[in-house]
Amino acid sequence: MLGLFRPPCPIDLREKVWTELRMGWLVERFGWQQMRDAPVILPTQEFFPVIRDGSHAEGEQTFERVCHYLEVQQDQVRLEIASDDAASDDTGGSIRDDVTTVRVPESLLTDQESLIAAMARLVTLDRLWRSGNLTGQEIDASWLVELATVFFGMGVFGANAAVQHRHATNGTWNWWAVRRQGHLPARVYGYAMALFAFSRREHRPAWARTLGHDALDSFRRGGRYLKKATDCVFDCEANGLTRSAKSDTALESDLRHGSDSIRLAALWDILDRGPAASQLTDAVKECLRMKNPILRTEAARVIGAMGPSASSAAPNVIRAFSSRNSDVRRQCVLAVEQLELPQDMKGPHGETVYDELLCLLEDPDPLVVRAVAHTLRRYGQEAQEAAEHMIRHLCRALVACDYETSDFYFDVLEAITPDIERFLDEHMKATHPDLYPLAVETLEQSRAHRGQ
Repeated sequence: MLGLFRPPCPIDLREKVWTELRMGWLVERFGWQQMRDAPVILPTQEFFPVIRDGSHAEGEQTFERVCHYLEVQQDQVRLEIASDDAASDDTGGSIRDDVTTVRVPESLLTDQESLIAAMARLVTLDRLWRSGNLTGQEIDASWLVELATVFFGMGVFGANAAVQHRHATNGTWNWWAVRRQGHLPARVYGYAMALFAFSRREHRPAWARTLGHDALDSFRRGGRYLKKATDCVFDCEANGLTRSAKSDTALESDLRHGSDSIRLAALWDILDRGPAASQLTDAVKECLRMKNPILRTEAARVIGAMGPSASSAAPNVIRAFSSRNSDVRRQCVLAVEQLELPQDMKGPHGETVYDELLCLLEDPDPLVVRAVAHTLRRYGQEAQEAAEHMIRHLCRALVACDYETSDFYFDVLEAITPDIERFLDEHMKATHPDLYPLAVETLEQSRAHRGQ
């Protein structure tokens, strides 16, 4: 009962566990002392005593300060201020002769906080790359770089630039706008900074007052959560070590008896192992029955990654097709494909896998339908009956001029029908006479695009 009165975490389970694991990853690579002793850099004259005139000279001085605070040698990086015609509203970088060029658009010179956020992000990227801790192949690289700015003490700028509110007045006219910069959401920034402060024993830091509304709300709620939390993967009491199990026995225990956060961390550990972790299938499939849909989704993803060696989980995966959560349904469908189940395999209630997939072709979520079509494709012409169910989705894509989606359905239809031209003639010419010529023309273009 006491758990009912614990403050909730301000971000969802996936974001929470990712933030905690990656903060632990940064501690492992750069040390607890780096996080504990890093000064928190703020958007004040104390830290950036430059003349704010929007000039290139101001940009250069600001860049020097950013490099200094992030402990990056200036002979390793150089600033390039590009015209807005030559640069997008985002930033970029390149490396030549071991010198990284940090490129920012000229328009940011009039918005110092956004300018510093962009510079900090790219200089941090350079630091991670030069230390050998980032290859560029990480699927979460963009988020990781921005989280690292929090770890190094410059997270305030990115947090405030993540969501920017602008208001202006011109005579009798008033307008406002909201703009985003970077990739890490303000709510995740806020929780990361709460974790940063809590680990440093800063319970009411003065610097928190400089956070924008979105990040500040998450920071405050995150602080209240961390004071009562018992399931934080990032162990604030053990110099930032992550509570992640490595042995099969420990992973199984975490999956069966751990909190949701511990379970998710264990699932991600197993995901990295793929088929080699198939002995944990029974423990993983139990997570398909958990209350939290994120856990069920990730459990299905792990089962899929295990491949045919996890086929004993097939009945549990098929049963989860009826989940109310579309992410769970979609990931279970994709898992069926990776498990390589025969289409006539019986489900838990006697229905075949194929029958269940046909029903899901009527799912209201187009991403679920696409997953089903992709899975049916592997059955080839044995799934020919499903072709008629896909006509409606193909027509929607043609009407919306969504050629990427129409290309996808043409590719599936060619795999499951013996003659797609004849199929379109029989099933579209009479029922969709206006779309039929477009379908034939788009099919030819799709084939050319796919190199057929």
